Amino acid sequence: QIYHPTFAMWDVMNEPDYPQVPRERVLRNFENCKFMSKAFHELDPATPVTIGMAFVDGMIEMADYVDVLQFHDYMQTREQIRNNIARAKEFAAKVNKPLINGEIGCIARANPYDITLQEHMNANVGWYIWELMIVRQGWGTVHGVFYEDGSVRDPSIAAAIMGYFRKRTPDILPAVADNEGWITRITDRSNEWLKNSEPDWNDGLDIAETAAHLLESGELVAMRIPPTQEVEMLRQGEVNMKALKELIIKFRNQLEPYIKPAS
Repeated sequence: QIYHPTFAMWDVMNEPDYPQVPRERVLRNFENCKFMSKAFHELDPATPVTIGMAFVDGMIEMADYVDVLQFHDYMQTREQIRNNIARAKEFAAKVNKPLINGEIGCIARANPYDITLQEHMNANVGWYIWELMIVRQGWGTVHGVFYEDGSVRDPSIAAAIMGYFRKRTPDILPAVADNEGWITRITDRSNEWLKNSEPDWNDGLDIAETAAHLLESGELVAMRIPPTQEVEMLRQGEVNMKALKELIIKFRNQLEPYIKPAS
C-alpha cells in the first residue's frame, strides 16, 4: 500500500464531459482520463478509481476505465432526478460496478439539497454533496451547508443529510402562529409603539424580536435574510430609531395576514 488506507478512491478528473460541445474537447478530455486512470491503477492498485462525470451518458461511455461509476446531477424536478438515477442504476447493475453520485445540490439550479438527497436516499444510491462548506469566495452563494463557525444557512439541509425531510404530502398540518393570540398581541403592541411620539428603544427591539420569532417559527417569511438577524444587527449597533421603526412596520405588515379571525 503506497497511499493512506483511508483514501476512498482516486477521482481522475472533474466533469470531463462538461460542456458537451464541442465534442472534440470532450474526446480529448476522455483520452486524458484514460491515461490517468491507467496511471492511478499502476501506482496504487489498492485504491479504486472513479471519474466525476457530469452526465450519465459520459459515465456509461467511460465505464471501462473506472472501478466505481460516478455521475453528477443538478436536475430541476423529482422526475428528472429519478430518471437519471434509474438509468445509472440500471447500467451499474449491468456492468456489476458500484455507483455513486459525486455532486448534488445547488440552490441556483432549482436543485434543493433536501429534495435531491431524499431521492438518492430513497433509491439507495450513495452521494456526495457539493459542497460541505459555505465559502466566502467561489461557490458560497449557491452551494454549501456549514459556515466557518459551524452554523448553517438552511437547517433543512443538515436535517436531510441525517435523513429527515420536510413533509410535502396532502396530510400536512400547517402551523397556526396566532393560535394563542401572539400575532394579534404583537401587532397591537407594534401599532402602539409606532404611535408613541417618544418610543422606547429597548421596548421597540423587544417588539421586533418577538415579531421576528413568530415569523421564523411559523415559517411565514423567506429566510434568505432571517428576521432575527435584522434585529440582532440593530441591537449591536448605535441607536437608530428610523431603522427600528421601519423594521417594526415591515414585520407587522408580514404578520397581519396571519392574524387568526375572532371566533
